[in-house]
Amino acid sequence: MIHNTLLEVTTKNPVISLSIIIWCIYIGAVIGWAAILFNKFVPGTVVRRILSKSLFSPDQAMTPAELKITSPILLYMLRDGSSLRRIVKSREEEEKGLLPEKKGFFASFTPDPKRPVKTQHFYIPEDIRFRAESRYSTGIGDVIALVIGAAVLLAAAFVLFNFGIPAIMGMLGSYFG
Repeated sequence: MIHNTLLEVTTKNPVISLSIIIWCIYIGAVIGWAAILFNKFVPGTVVRRILSKSLFSPDQAMTPAELKITSPILLYMLRDGSSLRRIVKSREEEEKGLLPEKKGFFASFTPDPKRPVKTQHFYIPEDIRFRAESRYSTGIGDVIALVIGAAVLLAAAFVLFNFGIPAIMGMLGSYFG
């Protein structure tokens, strides 16, 4: 086909063709959607358990053992500084005086002492509840959206690869040629 020779034309690097760029964008989008689904289903388990038990204040907080969270992956995701901890709070993190106050310029560079996840008590504050419900809610619609989105994006990549790029390259060739 004539468009295969046109696809090999690039401005900076002749090794990278436009077809490689299109397929890499497609693969990156599908991997991104899969990562979003993973984030909803795996760490979302912790959030949904806390929401189902209505733990919305520090005095209602429970340990992972009380929440029946024994998976090492979920315990790892509950560690201090993880993205899940933006939603799920720890009673120990809220208590004053747990950590000694840091003073001086270099104190900001020293890490906080690690607290074992298994001994912490977790809850979701009431003001974050809506965000947690919307971000970590799951359903069959999420999986269907991934499959349909991947199929639509595959069709768009196929059409662009076979019809769009040759047309664009032909227009550029006639304009500059």
